[in-house]
Amino acid sequence: FGWDGPALLGNQVITAPLVRRGCPAVAVECGAHTDPEARDKATACAYAFLQALDFLCSEDELPNTAEQRLIRIIAALRRPSDGFRFAQDWQGMQSLNAGTEIGSDTTIAFVLREDAVAILPNDQVTPGEDMLYLGHDENHLAT
Repeated sequence: FGWDGPALLGNQVITAPLVRRGCPAVAVECGAHTDPEARDKATACAYAFLQALDFLCSEDELPNTAEQRLIRIIAALRRPSDGFRFAQDWQGMQSLNAGTEIGSDTTIAFVLREDAVAILPNDQVTPGEDMLYLGHDENHLAT
């Protein structure tokens, strides 16, 4: 097993749900979330990787890391049934307010208890699979 293994950090590392869905994923340790240099290290690593794959030119500039957001995953919602549908066409990184209905079927409705950020929404997965991750915007930790 890699990061998605049952005895490791599978429920705390964003690559785990991607790997379980068959998507390629890479994790790079760049320091603690509270380390002000971690964002710059992670960005430089990602850009070097994309340049090595010829997705970016060597002249492309690194983005301003002060504009990045730190989102900590707090929950994974699993699709309860074939009939479950999102209440709206949720977009990734969309801010959601407490009280917002995420979706429903004939027996259950998911309603947010607290403000959250939508991560990787997908109501086309089979029942029992993760269909939406919720996160807290912790940008204040990264500044």
